[in-house]
Amino acid sequence: MLDGSTSAGSGVCSAEPGKPPTHAGQTSLAPDITDFLNFCRIEKGLAANSLEAYSRDLQRYGVYFQSQNAFDVPLNHTDTVLSYLNSLYRSGLGSRSIARHLASLRNFYNFLLREGKVTADPTEAAKFAPI
Repeated sequence: MLDGSTSAGSGVCSAEPGKPPTHAGQTSLAPDITDFLNFCRIEKGLAANSLEAYSRDLQRYGVYFQSQNAFDVPLNHTDTVLSYLNSLYRSGLGSRSIARHLASLRNFYNFLLREGKVTADPTEAAKFAPI
């Protein structure tokens, strides 16, 4: 696995760079999001409302991720996470909603870290970066 270290922190996705999604409209993060939601449903036993909230937040992030990275999987997810949070702020989303999105991303990236799909949690930079 590649290190991909940067001063801001990084995460390395296991997906192949430049590989298009398998289904029309599917983002490059879609398989990982599905795996995470299945983990939350089966292993953590989350309620349907929680799963729906995670799904909405992560689908929105997946679309943003795709728009910023096309089919190239970046070595550094930190820049994408921070720019996504900034885009939520600029869109006028409330601070509680942005905090929920950040919590969803933290849980998602912690799952990817445990699964060995990233080498670092890119949401760590959000603790120190102004949104």
